[in-house]
Amino acid sequence: MATTRITFLGSLIVLHKDNPPEQEIMHRLELLLCAPLPEVGVIEAWSGTSKDEINWRQIA
Repeated sequence: MATTRITFLGSLIVLHKDNPPEQEIMHRLELLLCAPLPEVGVIEAWSGTSKDEINWRQIA
């Protein structure tokens, strides 16, 4: 069974479906803080092709 990690940025729920290690999650959250994210809702986040790239999409 696949594991999904869940983190929060204020009222925003961030899903990490690839179950990354804690260090990777913290790096993603740091990058997401610079993105034009919705204030509330649910997004899915995953690593991009380079070290300092992150992809995300709004789910709800």
